[in-house]
Amino acid sequence: MARVQLIIPDDDKARFVQQARREGLSFSAWLRAAARERLEARGMYDRPRRESGSELPDEPAPARLGLMVGQIKVPDDFDRMGDPEIK
Repeated sequence: MARVQLIIPDDDKARFVQQARREGLSFSAWLRAAARERLEARGMYDRPRRESGSELPDEPAPARLGLMVGQIKVPDDFDRMGDPEIK
């Protein structure tokens, strides 16, 4: 889970925290719910959830192996550099 820092006016924070408490939520949970509702209203939040209730990422992480295949030239003996000195 990512950590996010927000800069908001003190009076807004006080109102937001008060509303979160009225709804029985932590300030963080209330902000997440508000953001989720806003995305849902725009049809931008329809990600599936795991059985545990946590959200799945939009897409799997890209594979990093072979990322630069064909873009660089590696000498055949690159893994033996300094071999005579090591022995």
